[in-house]
Amino acid sequence: MAQLILETSSGAELCGGAVIHEEFIITAAHCVENLSQSDFERLFVVLGSTEIYSNAPKTKRFKVLQIISHKKYNSRKIINDIALIRIERFGEELVPEFLTIKRKESTNIGLTAECSVAGFGLTKNYGSTAKVLQAVNVFPMSHNDCNNAWRPIKEATQLCALGARVASELNADSCMGDSGGPLFCRVEKELQLTGIVSFGGAKCGDPDRPGVYTRASFYENWINSMIDEHKTPELQLTTGSIEITTLTPFLKADDARNTTIKLIVESKTTSSAFITFSSFSLFILACIL
Repeated sequence: MAQLILETSSGAELCGGAVIHEEFIITAAHCVENLSQSDFERLFVVLGSTEIYSNAPKTKRFKVLQIISHKKYNSRKIINDIALIRIERFGEELVPEFLTIKRKESTNIGLTAECSVAGFGLTKNYGSTAKVLQAVNVFPMSHNDCNNAWRPIKEATQLCALGARVASELNADSCMGDSGGPLFCRVEKELQLTGIVSFGGAKCGDPDRPGVYTRASFYENWINSMIDEHKTPELQLTTGSIEITTLTPFLKADDARNTTIKLIVESKTTSSAFITFSSFSLFILACIL
């Protein structure tokens, strides 16, 4: 589970997201629409925490490097409500579980499938956002029931889900603040990203206005192509290692202590490189005159 935080003078606005790659978070397009370039300085993805705004040791904040919204996202019709967020590749100390996306299983998900939706959104109507990550069990609805509640609904790209009755006239549901978060289902004992929280009724848990989710499986090809196009290229070294020998002019002992040797790596591409020094030797030649 990922938190998308935009720090503002009055606090922080947030959405949810899911980790699908070591550099990419998937979320809803409406979470990142209308962001300006200056917003990037205040936009963060938080991983490794089940508490909101946590400073726990395993909690990591990542700057947003790039936002890729679906080109056919329509905010008025709320269709193609999907986006990818590229962050710096996280290290080995933080390895979240990736949610897989499978076209066949997602499209044919059964109405009795074991599904859950997670987020830090409101825990009750007109209340406050959750301080600890919440998750509720929900069940996919038939297209006919979904379309009757939110006509028109495109079966290929959207689905509805609603949980059991938890209060008078209300059912378990996603709510404000959960947007962009994952609807995940267990298929053949494997967790799978089935949907992305898109929109719902003015009153969360209203059985006549169930939560609507972007159907992840429909966008599998788009997701994979965007990741392949925008991910950091792998650096290929044909020799396995490179030996660099740097010669400096003869220096007096006092001058040598304050000498800086610069290693400049030139590249014809915009790829970044990580250089590790496995050994460093300094040879001193003493001359007796």
